[in-house]
Amino acid sequence: MSRRNRVALLAIGFALAAFVIWHSGPAALWAGIRATWWVVPIIVPLWGLVYLGNTLAWRLLVPADAPPIPLDQAYAISVGGFALNYATPLVSFGGEPVKAALASSIIGGSRAAGSVIAFRLLHTVSHLLVNLLAIVPAFVLFPATPAIRIGLTVLAVIVGLIVWFLLGRHRDGLLVDLVALVGRIPLIGRLSRPLLPTAARLEEIDRHFTDTCRERPGAFRKALAVEMVARALSMAEFIFILWAQGGGFRPFAALAIGAFSSLFVNVAAFVPYELGTREVVLYGMFTIVGLDPAMGAQAAILTRARELIWMTIGLALLGAIKPGKAETPTG
Repeated sequence: MSRRNRVALLAIGFALAAFVIWHSGPAALWAGIRATWWVVPIIVPLWGLVYLGNTLAWRLLVPADAPPIPLDQAYAISVGGFALNYATPLVSFGGEPVKAALASSIIGGSRAAGSVIAFRLLHTVSHLLVNLLAIVPAFVLFPATPAIRIGLTVLAVIVGLIVWFLLGRHRDGLLVDLVALVGRIPLIGRLSRPLLPTAARLEEIDRHFTDTCRERPGAFRKALAVEMVARALSMAEFIFILWAQGGGFRPFAALAIGAFSSLFVNVAAFVPYELGTREVVLYGMFTIVGLDPAMGAQAAILTRARELIWMTIGLALLGAIKPGKAETPTG
């Protein structure tokens, strides 16, 4: 992406954030943050459990013939990878290469890359499954207009088809075919060109990925179950935020807000640091479920505070990692 486009997207993000702050009322927004800041020490350790679930799911996807990654080191690598994703201005994929590189010092390059790809697939599938679950309370909580009902139905069909494709295709390899598919898409096809000379390497990574999914389906299912628990814990963040804001105990509203806000923010992943997009989406989501939209702006700031704390922790953990030696360097 050109510098001009990045600057334009950043300007749009600032404008969206300013819109939300202005309509929420700066004074009222600051008062709300001061009244609810105490929830941050609750949601920060909550996300420590979320990251533990992510780590356990990833370790389950490491090939059986590879040496196990020590849990403490795997946790540091996993949290550090997410921290780099948060710190990446666009698309949020900066942590995966570092995660694979650090894991390769323990289990070998191709095995590490295969496990990271497998986890990314699992992470995506769990996200989509939570979105499917959230559509159920959305039919109750969202305004019962024909447009919204049709939109939710179409969304359920699209998300369901994507999940069906990913779960049905994961046993046959995804990486090589995905690179080829991206290469055929206008405008963004050039992104795959640097990977074409490494086709043999990609096939080797795909082989380690598919071996895990095809030969150890039980491990894949366990990893998916653990990842779903981690997703559920991450959705609980909004239960605590709503409670702190005086919105009461509303788990179904929290599920709808958390799932759909995450989905829409990911759609706008090219906006640097999700600036403005998260604020607008949460502002809108709180409005849709019948809550004060200013509470959505407060929630955006609270989640950013939690994210900043964990980004700092993750980067510190990365700096403290002392990579070991791979027992099978060619694997």
